Amino acid sequence: MADGHIVYQGPAKDSAAHFAKLDVRERRFGNPADTFMRILTVNYPKTEKDESNIAEWINMYSKSCEQNVIDDMNALEMPAFNDKDLSIYKAPFSKQLKMLLQRQKLFTKREPQVAFSKFGN
Repeated sequence: MADGHIVYQGPAKDSAAHFAKLDVRERRFGNPADTFMRILTVNYPKTEKDESNIAEWINMYSKSCEQNVIDDMNALEMPAFNDKDLSIYKAPFSKQLKMLLQRQKLFTKREPQVAFSKFGN
C-alpha cells in the first residue's frame, strides 16, 4: 500500500518483477521488502513527485488486475434462474417436520437452559 492505495497484490515472489516494471531496482544483497517499504513510503506534506509516483503505481496496479477481474467476471456468469426447476427439490411436509424436530431435540440437548427458559415463558 502507498498512501492508502493498493499498489501490488499477489505472490511475494512476483513482487520484484512487478516493481521492476516501474524502474524500481532492489539492492543486490538487500531485502526486497525493505526496498518496497522505502519507495512506497510517502512523507507529508506530499510533493508533486510523490503524487505522480502514487498515480503511476495505482495505474500500474489497475492495469495488472484488469484482465484478472474480467476473467473472474466471465467465469462467474450465472445461467438464468428458472423457478420451475426448484419443484424437484421440495421435501414433503413430513420430512421437513421430522428434520425440524431433530434439530430442536439436538438444540435442547446442547442448550438445556435456553430450552427451559423458553418453556417457562
